[in-house]
Amino acid sequence: MHDNWPHIVLLLIGAFGWWYTASPVLRYMIFLSDRDFRYPLLGWFASITASIFILKFSLFTLIGWPAPGTWGSRLFFPILLFASPLVPFLSEVIRDKRK
Repeated sequence: MHDNWPHIVLLLIGAFGWWYTASPVLRYMIFLSDRDFRYPLLGWFASITASIFILKFSLFTLIGWPAPGTWGSRLFFPILLFASPLVPFLSEVIRDKRK
């Protein structure tokens, strides 16, 4: 039996990275709609993509889901990418619950 701690660390890094890069997603969507390309949009999109794939890889190595070639594997990236605009709203709800 092998140690799972590196994959758990990768899972936490991927989850934190996705949450951190998804937090300003609404601001970047406004910049894109205004065709304001001064901001590092390519770096932001690359970092959110990398964190989603780190999440996918670590989940697969830990629990075997989403297996390659399945619908879960095909839809994992688009679902998390399109769920990214919900992160700022969830952050506000969590902050309001703490008060």
